[in-house]
Amino acid sequence: MKFEDVENARIAYKTKLSWFIAIIVGAFAIVVIIAAIAAIFSNGSILWVASLGASMPIFFIMIMVAIFLLIFATKKENTIYKKAYKAYFVERVLAQTFTDLQYSHELGIDKGVLNATQMINTGDRYHSNDLTTGKYKNVAFT
Repeated sequence: MKFEDVENARIAYKTKLSWFIAIIVGAFAIVVIIAAIAAIFSNGSILWVASLGASMPIFFIMIMVAIFLLIFATKKENTIYKKAYKAYFVERVLAQTFTDLQYSHELGIDKGVLNATQMINTGDRYHSNDLTTGKYKNVAFT
């Protein structure tokens, strides 16, 4: 893994994120412009104020949908960037301190192994990643 790979992944993620934010902001700007035009032509009518109040829940739903779409649309690029970052930076930092290092950002400690220690309750949901094994001053660890 080269630094350029990490930087290219970061740029791809940030570029896609920026485009989606611009599209969402543009869509909301259009909604605001339409509302302003409606206000101008309503001559200050109380009906416009009432319709604006009634449309607020719809506006918040639109914001929530936009946030969901933003996260969903950039998930692939974000995952690629995280993997590249960990492969380049995290592994290099760990290698400076530990010997016989093996690092996997996708694997983790098995739930059964952790439960066998009886040190913590893993609950009914469990997820683990960034499995790191190696030695520190000739003491093996996982």
